[in-house]
Amino acid sequence: MSDLSQEVKRNRQLIHPDILRVYDLVQEPEWAAVTMDWFEGDSLATRMSAKHDGRFEVDEIRPCLVQLCRTLDDAHRIQLVHGDLSPENIFIEKSGKLLLANFGISRCIQDANARVTGSVNPRMGALSPQQLDAKTPTSADDVYGLGVLLYELLTGSLPIAGEDLVGKVHAMVPARLAAHAGRAAIPAIWDEMIASCLEKNPSQRPTSPGKIAACLSLQPEAVVSACAVSPLDRTDMPAKNESLANSAESASASKAAEVPGRKPIDILLEKAAEAARNQAAAIAVP
Repeated sequence: MSDLSQEVKRNRQLIHPDILRVYDLVQEPEWAAVTMDWFEGDSLATRMSAKHDGRFEVDEIRPCLVQLCRTLDDAHRIQLVHGDLSPENIFIEKSGKLLLANFGISRCIQDANARVTGSVNPRMGALSPQQLDAKTPTSADDVYGLGVLLYELLTGSLPIAGEDLVGKVHAMVPARLAAHAGRAAIPAIWDEMIASCLEKNPSQRPTSPGKIAACLSLQPEAVVSACAVSPLDRTDMPAKNESLANSAESASASKAAEVPGRKPIDILLEKAAEAARNQAAAIAVP
C-alpha cells in the first residue's frame, strides 16, 4: 500500500487539461479507493469490448492518438513517464476529449494483486524490456507502450502474450499487423511505425510521441515540416505549395547528411518526405 500511496501523492501534483486529476487515497481495513475527477465518458477498453470484433479501425483512433501524443509530450517535458498505456487508462469524454489516467497507479494495483494471488500479471507482456529489467523509467518506455497500445487497439490482442512473458518480451519479435485476420488493409506506414515503437533497443524507437503523431496523423506535407522542427512544436504546419517544396528540399538535404545505421523512424520520415516531394511536383505541373 505504501507504493500506491506514493503514486497517489505524485499524481496529485499533475494538473493538465487532458490528465484525469487525482485527489486522495482513501484507506479502510478491508478496502482502499482512489478519488479522482468526475467526468462523463468511458474508457477505450469499454469501447473495444462493445465492438463486434473487439478492435478499432485506423480512422477511429486517429483523433485519440493526436491528443494522447500531445499529452505524453507535455508529461515528458517535465520528466514524467506514464508507464502503463493500456486501454483501461485512457478515457474519452462525451465531447470527444481524451483523458489520460493512472500515472503509475494501475501498475501498483496490478503488481499488488499479483503478489497476493501468486499469479502473473497478464499485462507484463505490454511492458518494455527495460521496465521488466527494473531500469529507471524513461520516455522511451512510453513510446514502447504507445506501440503496444496501438497494436492492441487495431488487432484486439497484445503483441506478446502467453507463457514466459519476460523471456518473450526480450527475444520475440511480434507479428506484423497484416498477419492478423482482417488487418491487411491497415496502411503500411502504421504497421512500420508500430514495429519501430516495439524495438527492443530504446535508441531504435521514435524519439517522442510527437514524432509518431506527425508520421501517422498528418498529411505528407505536414510530416515533412515536422522533420525540420522540434517534434513537440505545435505551430500550424505550412500548407502552401512553396512551403511544401521548401520543406521537401530541407528534408532532402538532411538525407544527404545521413550516415549508415539509420533508425527505422528516420527511414519512415524519409519515405514521407519523398511522398511530399512527389506531391509538390504534381501540383507544380500546369
